[in-house]
This record gives sequence, C-alpha cells and structure tokens, in this order.
Amino acid sequence: MKRLFYTLMDADTGAGTGGQTEPKPMTFDEFLKSDPAHQAEFDRRTTKALTTARGNWEQEAEERVNAARTEAEKLAKMNAEQKAEHERQKREEELTRREAELNRRELRAGATQTLNDKGLPLELLDVLDFSDAEACSASIDKVEKAFSAAVQLGVESRMKGTTPKGAGNGTAMTKAEIMNEPNYQKRQALIEAHKELFF
Repeated sequence: MKRLFYTLMDADTGAGTGGQTEPKPMTFDEFLKSDPAHQAEFDRRTTKALTTARGNWEQEAEERVNAARTEAEKLAKMNAEQKAEHERQKREEELTRREAELNRRELRAGATQTLNDKGLPLELLDVLDFSDAEACSASIDKVEKAFSAAVQLGVESRMKGTTPKGAGNGTAMTKAEIMNEPNYQKRQALIEAHKELFF
C-alpha cells in the first residue's frame, strides 16, 4: 500500500520563492489520512470488492455442492457394476478432455513457430483451427494465402500511387522508415514499392 501519490508541497516549504516547486511524494497511507473522504471511498470500494468476491465464491461453492449432490444421488441408485462403469466413464471423459487440451497447446506452439518462420504476424493465431493437426495446417495455409494476397494488393496499390485502405494517414514513407521495418519480406516489398528512394 505504499503506492505513491503526488501533491504540491506545503505552502511553508515553497511559498514566497516565486519558483516552481517539486511534487512531494505521498504514501498511500498518508493519502488516506489526508482527507476522511478518501478513507471512506477506499473502505466503500474494498467492501464492494469483497462482497462481489464472496458472492462469486458462494455461487461457485453452491454449484460444486449441487453437482456433488447430484452425483451422489446417481451413485446411490446404481449397483456395484453400474458404479464401476460410471467411474470408468468419468475417468475416460477427464482423460479425453486433458488430452484435447494438451493437443491444443502443442498445436498452438507449433503454429506459433510456423507463423514466425513464414514471417506472418502472431495475431493470426486467434483465427486458426486447433481441433487437430490437419485442420491447423489447413487453416495456416488459408491464412497465409489471404495475408499474402492482402499484402500484394497493398503493394500494387502503393505502386499505382494510391494509398491502400488502412495504410495510415497517406504520408509517404522515408528510406529510414523502410529500413527499420523488422520483417524482411515486408521490408523488401516496401523497397520494391519505393524504388525511387533507393536508386
């Protein structure tokens, strides 16, 4: 709670000098004590946050209790063989869920590397299909084609002298801006589009 708040220095430390005064650091505790309204607002917000958190916790706890109760009632109606089958199905479902999550993580990591290798932005990860390896590979290919087509269209529009949609404020790029482009493929396309700056 030692977050700093800045306030102007006291009148007796900077008054009459005619110069600028430096801000004086104030701790959070000092800020709360400086005005009773600050303490009251802090207390109100803290109480609200705790009330919300408690409500969420109670709702989650109630849902867990209800799920456990339902599960217990189902188990009570089953014989030993049915209970064993039910437990096996639950373990199998949990294993399948964990396996799918692990597979998704592995596919996402592989897709990240593939996008990096191809010079594509990592923001494209959000539109990829991670349901299985084939779907992921196919979605990367589709995204790559669409992205390349959009870049090509932008380059062609730029070469014609028109500014492509969303290409900024329409100002011409400088040689330094082009050379500072971190992506090699984009930099080469910009050099090609602005040959007059280099030759």
